[in-house]
Amino acid sequence: MNKEKMEKVLERAGVKPVAREKLGEYDVLIGDAFSLPPHSAHPRFDIEPDDFPNGMYVTWWIVDRDGGSVKDASLFFCDAYHDPEHSIEGKRQLRIKRAIEEARKMILRRANNATKH
Repeated sequence: MNKEKMEKVLERAGVKPVAREKLGEYDVLIGDAFSLPPHSAHPRFDIEPDDFPNGMYVTWWIVDRDGGSVKDASLFFCDAYHDPEHSIEGKRQLRIKRAIEEARKMILRRANNATKH
């Protein structure tokens, strides 16, 4: 799947692209969405209808290399009231920062695995 197709999949799922980051030769696309119970779009991720009763943020990150095919992607969930000391925008920036860090770790793991073979 190429980057453009993956972006369309996210948009159809209601995930808004919120940031892009260049990590060396890799591009990271970050999407963020909010889900209210019963979280019917997320059962394949073992999210139960009564999980996150106040709602949850769903943050995705997608890595591709030089505009080619998607190399990796992942997501994480945060309770609606995570990090209460931060504003809504501050919380979004924390999720973006976490997504970038997770993508960076994945890229390093792949690079380390490639040098071992």
